[in-house]
Amino acid sequence: MISQNESANMIRDCIESLVRSGTIEVQNNFTVQTVLLGRDSNLDSLGFITLITELEDRLEKAVGREIYLVLDEIDEFNIDNPSLTVASLSKYIETLSQKEL
Repeated sequence: MISQNESANMIRDCIESLVRSGTIEVQNNFTVQTVLLGRDSNLDSLGFITLITELEDRLEKAVGREIYLVLDEIDEFNIDNPSLTVASLSKYIETLSQKEL
């Protein structure tokens, strides 16, 4: 199982990796309220997709099985007003990691 705190750290590590690779510019003051998708996000569409892909790879290694991140399944995500924070994504990851196959 991956805790919400562990998943937030994993998201931060992925963002730092994207910065190092030049995929995105420096992320200012990373917190759980950092917006990953939506109006205030520093990520463009390519950066967001790369983040999600890298997260799925890391999650698979951490839990030993494939985990797919599906935006429609995130309780706090509203398709009509898309916004996704580190907190809402990490909470979702914690829930996914607890599910049995």
